[in-house]
Amino acid sequence: MGGDVSKLLILISGLLISFFGYAGTQTKSNSYQAKLDQMVAKYRAIPVTEDVAPLIALDREIVELVRNASFDEAVTVQLRPEYSEIGIEEGVGEHIPVYHYGFLWIEAHKRNPHSAFREDTLFAVAMRDSEPNDSSVDLQPLEAYLKEYPQGSLASSVYFALANHYRDLYLVVRGLANKGKGQGEMAVNCYQRLISKKPYEEQMRESRRLSIENYEKALKLSTGSAVWKEGIRTGVLEEMKSENFRWNGYVTGCGLGND
Repeated sequence: MGGDVSKLLILISGLLISFFGYAGTQTKSNSYQAKLDQMVAKYRAIPVTEDVAPLIALDREIVELVRNASFDEAVTVQLRPEYSEIGIEEGVGEHIPVYHYGFLWIEAHKRNPHSAFREDTLFAVAMRDSEPNDSSVDLQPLEAYLKEYPQGSLASSVYFALANHYRDLYLVVRGLANKGKGQGEMAVNCYQRLISKKPYEEQMRESRRLSIENYEKALKLSTGSAVWKEGIRTGVLEEMKSENFRWNGYVTGCGLGND
């Protein structure tokens, strides 16, 4: 009898732990959901004026909220349609909320392109406008940003973006020089605007030079860790400088497969 009672108590204890553990997770999840709802309410309460400071502040709040949420909290959140108003969308491959970086900066730039936050808002617009989409990649927004803020706090990220694009252009042109080997039609279309009528070998040299140049500028301005920067130097940068460049990468957003 005593043994049966002990087993029963253990079973009850296990059920209680499971229940309260689950309840605790649900409470955290519900709290995260409630905070996301609060972000939407805050956004809707911001007046549509040239004063974009509230949008910039809300952006920081959302970034911190999403960054600090645990996976257990995020995975049980119900993604509501209104979250798209503040740049929250479903993560690729996982049903969790992710923030589209710079979403509210772009809206702030629309409201006031010459605000005190122009360096940040213009950065978000430049990065968005240079991304591959239905048309060819356009690097002019990135280059224009660097003309205005060549030593800015976000300039390193722009140099990295340019370096990656020129790296990918090199891969595309090299594929064309090899009679199409190594890249698909989508990749060629993505960089069509940057491909000239010059000999492929000349275009390859130029795109390679520009990629190396921009990686070096990015590293010079970067505030990243020494370990991370050394990884770039001994990784893609070293490969770009090599005469036997065999980097097995992918064209940014364009679907170019491995060599």
